[in-house]
Amino acid sequence: MILDATCVPVDIRYPTDHRLLNECREQLEKIIDALHAPDVGIMAKPRTYRNNARKDFLGLELQRKKGIAAIQKSIGEQLSYINRDLKIVDYYIEQSPERLELLSSRFKENLKIIRTIYIQQKQMYENQTHRVDDRIVSIAHPYVRPIIRGKAGQSVEFGVKLLISVVDGYVLIDYMSFDNFNEGIYLIQSVELYYKRFGHYPEAIQADTIFRNRRNRTWLKKRGIRLSGPCLGRKPKDPEKLKERRITERNDAAIRNQVEGAFGVLKRRFGLDLVKERSEESIRTTIALTVLTKNIHQMLAVISVQNSAILIFFRRPSDSELDLPVDKVIDRIA
Repeated sequence: MILDATCVPVDIRYPTDHRLLNECREQLEKIIDALHAPDVGIMAKPRTYRNNARKDFLGLELQRKKGIAAIQKSIGEQLSYINRDLKIVDYYIEQSPERLELLSSRFKENLKIIRTIYIQQKQMYENQTHRVDDRIVSIAHPYVRPIIRGKAGQSVEFGVKLLISVVDGYVLIDYMSFDNFNEGIYLIQSVELYYKRFGHYPEAIQADTIFRNRRNRTWLKKRGIRLSGPCLGRKPKDPEKLKERRITERNDAAIRNQVEGAFGVLKRRFGLDLVKERSEESIRTTIALTVLTKNIHQMLAVISVQNSAILIFFRRPSDSELDLPVDKVIDRIA
């Protein structure tokens, strides 16, 4: 059983705070237009200063090199515009609650998301930080969270984090979440899923260093399951035992490479390098169906190899092979 985790990116633009706030402001302006529709020609629409807000946003967006002070200033400006727009929306709703029916279901949902984004961004702006719980990075995908992977070239990804196990070339999803998580605490759950699927525990588990904590080691040792990687404690003094342990560790590392190959096949060949569905349920379904398709492809490949071996074994011997002993003919065909 091979364990590892990966991130499946979702098709969203790389988020920045001032762009996200600009999108919130534009959405609020559309909501205000919809709420003011019955008063067109009767009452003046409250000022939103949308032209000034657009100029302030472009003043930073069109800069090639954006300084920290300029970014903070732009965020503060957009927060003030959003605060003003939210007060206008609240005023319309308080004066005429029935005006909510003028908003589409999409506008109503976006209004809730924008209120949460405003609270989060204001908290980060006032505390001069970039971290907040359950941070929303997209209005269209409010369930997507930043997932820090610490890889070269792309330290942060936005999508679904998967914990998968590979058994005999087949990929099995053990855990899936839009929130970042420590995959090491889910090893016991994955092993129990293995037992539920196959009726017995695995002989060995090839996993990364994050899975090799004392809790997991103790739990696996009680069940006679070997965990890959160096053992705790001192190295054996016997040269033969030390050599045997190093060979086992090297073989485990080679076997664990299969999971990296599975990630590459899923992302490059089967399209998990970028999921373009919109809703959370659609994304989860797409990932599950993609993994299923990959496993079907693996099964068909195994069947094809077995059938080819059978056809080769039962081919008709050539005229030159008819005079040879049967065992030598079989060896030559094999």
